[in-house]
Amino acid sequence: MVLAKIIIGLFSIAILYITTIFLLSRLFIPNIGFKRKIKEKLPRDAKKKLIEIKKSSKNKKEALKKVIDYQLSIFYSEMRQAFPRFKFLFESSFNKLWKKKGFLHCHQQNFVLRRLLLGTKMFEEKDIKLKHTFCYLNIHQYLKINIGKKKKEWINVDAFAMSLGYNLGEVLPNFAYPSMKARGINPLRDPIKSKKILEKTTMLSLFLKNK
Repeated sequence: MVLAKIIIGLFSIAILYITTIFLLSRLFIPNIGFKRKIKEKLPRDAKKKLIEIKKSSKNKKEALKKVIDYQLSIFYSEMRQAFPRFKFLFESSFNKLWKKKGFLHCHQQNFVLRRLLLGTKMFEEKDIKLKHTFCYLNIHQYLKINIGKKKKEWINVDAFAMSLGYNLGEVLPNFAYPSMKARGINPLRDPIKSKKILEKTTMLSLFLKNK
């Protein structure tokens, strides 16, 4: 009887957690659950670069690769910065993200990528779909992008994962650290910066001190 109650309790907690993370987060965190129309104009430097990319690209796939390379030369992502930068989850202004540069959460990487792809004039909103999965019980967003010309050809695009060292077409695994270790990928791209950020949170700072 007691065991049954424990099982029911754990099951209820699991359902509540999944509902909160996978559903409520999509409703309340900007750009993570639904695509909103991007009204912000492109900064001059980005506009100039995107014109160059369009002129030098033979097809949409080539343009996509160049846009991602350009984006990841400005922005990066790290697994362990997601929790300490919780408040930053709600930043949804393209212009503010562009001026800030540096770290972005997965949905912000995708939001910036959408804006840049649209800026090339080679992609339309119908070519970009938002997709979701879990990574260590946290919601993770990636994109499906049509790189076909006359016939649709969809490819998975996870800029967050690519910033960590994954390849185009790959999505961050549900349990990422084992695959990162196997590939020789350091989960802390900038260990010094990450440690300072982590030490701002009491629980995680205690964890680090015990290491």
